Amino acid sequence: MGNTLSVKQKIKSDIYYLGYQKNNIFDNMAIDEALMELADKENKFFFRLYDFDKDSIILAFSDSMENVKALDKNVELTRRLSAGKPIYIDDNVLSYSFIGPMKDNNLLKDGESIHNFFGTIIMDSIKSISKDNLIPNIKLGKAYSIKLEEKPIVGNGQHISLSHSFLYHGIIAVGNWNADKINNYLNLVRKDYEALKDLPSIESINKVQGKSIDYYKSELIKQIISNINNRFDNVKKLSKDELNEINKMKSEKVPKYKDINWIDRKDISLKKDSRFCLLWPD
Repeated sequence: MGNTLSVKQKIKSDIYYLGYQKNNIFDNMAIDEALMELADKENKFFFRLYDFDKDSIILAFSDSMENVKALDKNVELTRRLSAGKPIYIDDNVLSYSFIGPMKDNNLLKDGESIHNFFGTIIMDSIKSISKDNLIPNIKLGKAYSIKLEEKPIVGNGQHISLSHSFLYHGIIAVGNWNADKINNYLNLVRKDYEALKDLPSIESINKVQGKSIDYYKSELIKQIISNINNRFDNVKKLSKDELNEINKMKSEKVPKYKDINWIDRKDISLKKDSRFCLLWPD
């Protein structure tokens, strides 16, 4: 199986792991932004794996609110820093974020190289727990996806700050998508509604069948951490003081992600094409 995995490039640096977390939507967006500031200030790499407390709708930076069909107490809504299209997140999804500096780093010089490096980590992790016959067909998309036979199983986005730190974050379909539930909340075009029903998931392609979503998430997390270990000098934990600093920075940013002026922004020309994030052409 080793021959089916991609050639590895390695960054001569440590990377700091925040652990596997479960947060509300506003904390999750605020943590990513706080880590971008720290990455630039301290020249450090960070990564985290996480879930959401509630089902969530996350608009891309330039999405119109008109992409949202309905809201109720069962879902939370905000907007992210990265580009792309609207995404709906529930317990069937595992999210990840990689954050780091771009200065003094020839390997991560633009969006394409960032996707090739970190997307390959996620792709190889998926391959390592997939049925052997499917492994050759799991491939990196051009910018926003990882696909099985041209059907996306991972969607991601990027944001590169003016201070030259980057955020590469995304979601992995661990369980099957619930097209009807998503269609209740997002104005899906018909072809996306139909396509969602047929997308692959970690559950559907795993070597071991009949396990829980939590089991598949756990197996995937182990593989992601293992692959990151192979691509950086060391995976390290943050000190208590560093965690406290991140929490303080996060708390200062949370109000932005709750602010209706951020969520329903009017300051730029917003996109209303109602495509689902994973199914946007890559």
